[in-house]
Amino acid sequence: MSSDWSGVAISADGCKLIAAASDGAGRPPPRQGGVFTLQSTPAPALAIPHSGGNLVPPWVVRSIDFVPQQIRDPGTTNRTDVPGTPVPDHSTLRNRVTIPAPSGPVFYRLASP
Repeated sequence: MSSDWSGVAISADGCKLIAAASDGAGRPPPRQGGVFTLQSTPAPALAIPHSGGNLVPPWVVRSIDFVPQQIRDPGTTNRTDVPGTPVPDHSTLRNRVTIPAPSGPVFYRLASP
């Protein structure tokens, strides 16, 4: 059985989809309309360029918020949120946060809260 789609919308990152089906008026029963949703969890990529003495990692604005985290020893689970507030750049659809360059190795990731 097929439906008549009356509208479909998708988020900029492609991770949220919503579609509305019409009730098929004028066609034999049973016909039902409805709203359908689909959401997937994105796997964002993180690159860390530097500017002066700071690191400025950008990541794509997603339909799910991500928090940048850091850890010095990847063998532990003592991750902490990166200090600073991510700032959205609406012209590139990327978030950016400025992090003072660390002394020694530090590992970064994006985590969903």
